[in-house]
Amino acid sequence: MTSQSNQQPTVSASELKRAEAGAEKDAAPGNVSETCQACIAADCKKKIEEIEKKTKSITDIQDPIERNKAITAAYKNLFAENPQNRWIKLASIVSSQVGCSLNDAKSWRDGLQYGADGGPAFGYEIASNMYDALGEGNRNIFQSIYPMAVYQARYGYEDMKKCYAALGKQIPKRVNEAFESLESGNLKDAADALGNYEQREIVPPLYEKYNGTFSVVEAGNSVYKNLPWNSGKNIYDIPVSYNCGAPNPVPFNSPISNTNRRVDYYQSLMQRLTDIEKWKW
Repeated sequence: MTSQSNQQPTVSASELKRAEAGAEKDAAPGNVSETCQACIAADCKKKIEEIEKKTKSITDIQDPIERNKAITAAYKNLFAENPQNRWIKLASIVSSQVGCSLNDAKSWRDGLQYGADGGPAFGYEIASNMYDALGEGNRNIFQSIYPMAVYQARYGYEDMKKCYAALGKQIPKRVNEAFESLESGNLKDAADALGNYEQREIVPPLYEKYNGTFSVVEAGNSVYKNLPWNSGKNIYDIPVSYNCGAPNPVPFNSPISNTNRRVDYYQSLMQRLTDIEKWKW
């Protein structure tokens, strides 16, 4: 198992600045090969900043629905670049379904904006918070995983370890596990490690922040799924499809705030995608 500790010493700001000045005259950055530590750091800095700039251009989009469209497209493009990383494929699908939910939440919120007294109607705050939570979750997962996944896809995991160490950047333990598995051909272990990282480390703060909102949604869901025309479906069941309202969603029969149950649900979604794509692990 790769340690999270840096394997190379970081360089001083002055050394890095001098190396960057020299690097500006060179060709586009390639894989780490220089022996000069400052040169390595300068080359790494250029590659990482290029990826982070692209990521930021998406996460800085203020409108959650427009940002979601850009996030979904970025996931799709990355999977085309690196089809070995199957978590990315599922992420693109789930992100597209988040887009469907964002549109629903916006319509719900906007419909409750004005009540009989001219102020927001009952339910407006819940709808507004749900809209915000969906947008934040979509953004947080993307900005936490996408830049590292892009780096690994373009330059390889060994280069990534050297570059992150050279700049004093940490690779989270579960991401290390994912990329180690990915490069050794264990695609299922790689996808599962990223799924665990997503649900156990990125998502929980969102449920804490919007705990009251999710509690109300849970209560509403217990009523919703028992309506005769819903056939036991939950509000947050997800179809493995890019189409809103697609049939045969994967059922989620546990509290959505339960981390272990969300990890189990990730496994169910991945199994459905595996069946659709006819993947062999």
